[in-house]
Amino acid sequence: MKYSIIILAAGLGTRFKKKTSTKPKGLLKINNKEILLWQLENILNSKISIKDFHIVTGHCSNLIKKFYEKKLKKFKINFYYNKFYKNTGCIYSFFRTLPKLKSNFIYFNSDLVVADKYLSLISENKNSNIILCRKKINLKSTVLQDVIIYKNKIINMGLKLKDDTPYEAVGPIKCSKKIIKSIKKIKRSKRGSFFKKMPCYSFFGMYPKILNLKSILIPDKYWHEFNTSNDLKNAKNKFLFKSA
Repeated sequence: MKYSIIILAAGLGTRFKKKTSTKPKGLLKINNKEILLWQLENILNSKISIKDFHIVTGHCSNLIKKFYEKKLKKFKINFYYNKFYKNTGCIYSFFRTLPKLKSNFIYFNSDLVVADKYLSLISENKNSNIILCRKKINLKSTVLQDVIIYKNKIINMGLKLKDDTPYEAVGPIKCSKKIIKSIKKIKRSKRGSFFKKMPCYSFFGMYPKILNLKSILIPDKYWHEFNTSNDLKNAKNKFLFKSA
C-alpha cells in the first residue's frame, strides 16, 4: 500500500527567536544535519511505500522548496504555500493539501523526528488510522496534546485534558483515503474562522468517532520534537541523531 507523505513546514518558529528570523526551524542543524533531513532520512529508511510528497510552506518558503527539491529528486512533490502562515494554525496548512490528496496518507509536522522502526510499524499496522502516542512520566503533561485512550482507540485529544489522562500525542498520523472525504465534509460544516488557528491534533481529536484513530505507544528515546532552543541542545546526545 502506497502513502502520500504530508509535511507541514509553514511555521515561524518564534520560540527559537533570532535562530529562525532568516531561516525556517526545519533547517536548523543537529550534529551537522538539518532537522528536516533527519526526519526525511527516517521516512525514506522505513518500510513506508511512498506515492508522493505534499509539502506546505510559509515562512522562508523558497528555502524549504530548495531543500526538498534537492533531496527528493526521485519523487513527485506537490508544494502548497500558506500565505497566511503568520496568523494560522497547522490545520489551516493541512487543508491546503486536500484538493490534490487522493490516497492514504501519513502526516508529519516538520519539527518531529521519529525512528524509522516506528514509522515502519505504523505503516504496516492493519489499522487504517493510527497516531503514535507516549506515556507521561509521573503523569506530568508537557507541551504536547493530551490523549484519552481506551483499548488502543483515541477517545479524545486536546490541550486541556491534562490530569485526565496518562497519555500524550506524538505523531505522525496515518489515515486511509476514505478519511479525506470525512475531513472535507467537516471542513465544509464550519466557518473558515473556526479552524483558522487550530492545531492539527486538536482537529483530529475533536472528531474521534468519525476519524476512528487508533494508537500505538512509542518510547521517548525513539522520537524528538523541536519546540525550543533547549530541544536543540537535548537532541545532540540522543541516539536518534547519531549517524550510522
